[in-house]
Amino acid sequence: MNIKTILFISLIGFITLSNGVAQTNHSFNYQGELIDSGVPANDNYDIRITMLNSSDVQIGAPSYNDNIPVSNGLFNTSVNIGGISSFDGFENYFFEVAVRKNSSGDPYTILGSPQPLMAVPLATNLVNGNATTGQVLTFDGSQWGPSSLTVTTPSPWSIQGNEIVYSTGTVKIGDISSTYANSLLVISGTDQTASFDGGDNMYVMFRENSQNRGYIGSYIDSTSNPDVNDKDFEVGTTNNNSGSLHLVTGFNQPRLTIASNGNIDIKKELTVDGNTKQLSTSNGMMKFMIKATCGSTLSSISRQYNGVSDSSVLVSISNGGSIGECIFNFPVSVSQRYWQVTALSAGNRSASCTAGSSSNKIRCTRFKSAEGTEIQGDIMLLVY
Repeated sequence: MNIKTILFISLIGFITLSNGVAQTNHSFNYQGELIDSGVPANDNYDIRITMLNSSDVQIGAPSYNDNIPVSNGLFNTSVNIGGISSFDGFENYFFEVAVRKNSSGDPYTILGSPQPLMAVPLATNLVNGNATTGQVLTFDGSQWGPSSLTVTTPSPWSIQGNEIVYSTGTVKIGDISSTYANSLLVISGTDQTASFDGGDNMYVMFRENSQNRGYIGSYIDSTSNPDVNDKDFEVGTTNNNSGSLHLVTGFNQPRLTIASNGNIDIKKELTVDGNTKQLSTSNGMMKFMIKATCGSTLSSISRQYNGVSDSSVLVSISNGGSIGECIFNFPVSVSQRYWQVTALSAGNRSASCTAGSSSNKIRCTRFKSAEGTEIQGDIMLLVY
């Protein structure tokens, strides 16, 4: 019997599960072409595959594969070397192929020289390579072997519970050439250097000497504070911090300070581009400014400004009971306010005002300064 075989490919081993426990199946497929007496074989053959090391010493027990069908010279069989569970990566391995017809009972015929074990089944079945604790397996281009993992510079990071900690130096992200003396430095070439994304009541806390100082975020919600909208954004101090919140320019120069009790201190000039308003019960700002014609007939308001934040209703006016008298009707109580009135005209004219019949009314009278007799005309009323 003149037989030869041609190796096609050696395929990867595979993993199987048995009875719920992971076990490794160290077999791998062997495909080849068998030529018998110069023509492709067509019969059933017994195929024996023996594992050899680089010194041609047999490793484990041969894999006997009986009654393997061969069609037009092509066959496929599974190789499983007995007596070993895996291969040691320190040296190269080979397998010797021998065949005989299944029905002949003849001795096996060894086919050619041993074939090298390909990389995939070798890697699939590697053992630890006699590596010890702390070593790793490395590949030198042809073999695997243990080597020590050398760390030239110890890591500055340490694991403490569920945290990774770096206690010294500066953490730099981006351009590490920067020399800024920061504990955390993030440098980015994009418009958005960093972002923080969280759920409801998300905030970033700032602490000093283990004490909460302030936060940035959206911590307060409308449930706990009706004056705050859930979409608002806050920069503030914490509830146990008696310190103030400063808006500074230059180097630590407070320009606007909000004290813990809510008082605001502005260090420099305040410019307001637009109107200002204040609660009608608060002091310090103008509440109403009115230019009107005052008299027993034809009393009217020609111009006015409502400076209270708790009502947008304008002031109305009514005729008084005497020739130079008029009554102003305010949308809020003015009984605790301060006012100032001026008569507007050429000549010797004056005006005075007193509280009206209810808390939201002021009664004003315009008169001739010398005689004291009333006279209809224009006045300016300012309420603080």
